[in-house]
Amino acid sequence: MSAVQQALFELSQTASLDLPSVYIRNPGEETDLQTARIPRASVALVVRFNTEKSITTLDQVFHDIDLQANGVEFLLIKRTTRDNDRWSGHVALPGGRRDPDDDSDIDTAKREALEEVGLDLEKNAVYVGELRQRYVTLDWGQNILMVLCCHVFVVDSRPLELQLQASEVDQAFWYPLDLLVDPAFKCTLTPRPRKPLFNWRRPFRSACHFLVSNAAGSLKYPGIAISPFIVYNTDDQTIPSPVVWGLTYGILTDFIDLAYPKTILNRPLIPISNQWDTSFFALIFGRVKFEIGARTILPSTFWRRKANNSWALSVRDPSFNAHQASIWVASLIRVTAGSVAIYKIFTKLLYST
Repeated sequence: MSAVQQALFELSQTASLDLPSVYIRNPGEETDLQTARIPRASVALVVRFNTEKSITTLDQVFHDIDLQANGVEFLLIKRTTRDNDRWSGHVALPGGRRDPDDDSDIDTAKREALEEVGLDLEKNAVYVGELRQRYVTLDWGQNILMVLCCHVFVVDSRPLELQLQASEVDQAFWYPLDLLVDPAFKCTLTPRPRKPLFNWRRPFRSACHFLVSNAAGSLKYPGIAISPFIVYNTDDQTIPSPVVWGLTYGILTDFIDLAYPKTILNRPLIPISNQWDTSFFALIFGRVKFEIGARTILPSTFWRRKANNSWALSVRDPSFNAHQASIWVASLIRVTAGSVAIYKIFTKLLYST
C-alpha cells in the first residue's frame, strides 16, 4: 500500500470532528440569550488514480491498485475573475456554500462539483472521508465567515468530460501530487488589500490603520506555484502560473501531511511578516511551535463584546499568537527608537541655537 493509499485508509477510518454552526450565549437570564448562526460550506477534493482498473468500491482503493506517487492527481479549478468576490481568480477546489435543500455537507460538495465542473461524484467517484473542518475568519478570528468542510473522493483514469460553469469557473485541470510536494515550487504570496488603506470619511481611523499596517508589515502567505506546463481539458493550451495559497493550500497540505508527515517541517504553515524585525520576534515567540499547533490544536471560540455593546462570536486561533506578539514588540521598539531619535535631534538643534 502506497503512502497515499495509507492516508486515504486512515481518512476512511477516522470521523471528522464537526464544528457546530449554532452557538448560544447565556449570561444568566433567558431573556438575554445570544445566538450566532454560522454558515457552512463544502469543497470536494477529487483524487484521480492513473490506473487502467475501474474503481467502484472503497476496498479497491486500498488493495487492488499498485499506485505510485506520480500516479495521483487532484482536480483543481481557477475561479472566474469578478468584482466583489473574495476568492476571485484564485486556484481552488470545487465547492461552495451549503443550501437549505442540502441534506448534509457531503451533498453540498457533490452538488457544487456537478454545478461548477459538471462532475457527477455520485456516479463516477468513490467517497473516502472528510478532512478536518476549519473556521474561515477575518481580522485574525474576530469575524467568522463560515465553517468549511472538505470531502475526499477517488476516481479512476477513465475520461471524464468537464463542463465548466462560466460564471464561477474559468479553468479546470488535473494537477499531479508529485509537483505539489516538489520543493522547487514552494513560494510565498502577498495579497493586495481588498479595501483602500485610507478612507477620507474616517481620516483618524484610517491614519491609525495606515501606521499600524506599516509597522506590522505585509504578510507573506505560503503557497505552491502551479507549473505552466499543465494542459487542462483536451485543448492544446496551458494555464498561466497561478499560486495555490490560503484555504486551498491549507486543505491540500492537510492531505499531504497525512501521506507524508515529514513534509510538515519543510514548509511554512502560517503567514510570515515581510519585515525582518517582526519576523525575528515571531521566531523568538515560538512561531514554529504555533505552526505545528495550527495543524494539531482545534481553534476555540469565545464571545467578544463589540463597540455597540452587542456580542459576536470569535475564534482564538493559536497560529497567529506569535505574530501578534511580535507586532506589538516590534512596534514598541520602533516607537521608542523613533522617539529617542527625535528627542536627540531636537535637543541638538535647541542647544546649537
